[in-house]
Amino acid sequence: MAFQVTFYEAMKEMTEYGKTKYLPHSDLDISNSFEGLVLGGLAGGMSTLIYIHTYIHTYIHIYIYNKPCICYLIT
Repeated sequence: MAFQVTFYEAMKEMTEYGKTKYLPHSDLDISNSFEGLVLGGLAGGMSTLIYIHTYIHTYIHIYIYNKPCICYLIT
């Protein structure tokens, strides 16, 4: 969650900087809710890319390594 908020705030600042630098006299106005939706989706995706390794690693240790081996059952 902390990465998601950090990415969101950084992308929001980059968006504001881009608007002032590349579109200084433009009448283009994007609604804040649409901008928040897009930036929130991107921030969530980026934070998921960071955490996916932890999720997969935990899944492997809990669900795969803890299953009983069939070779122990046949004796």
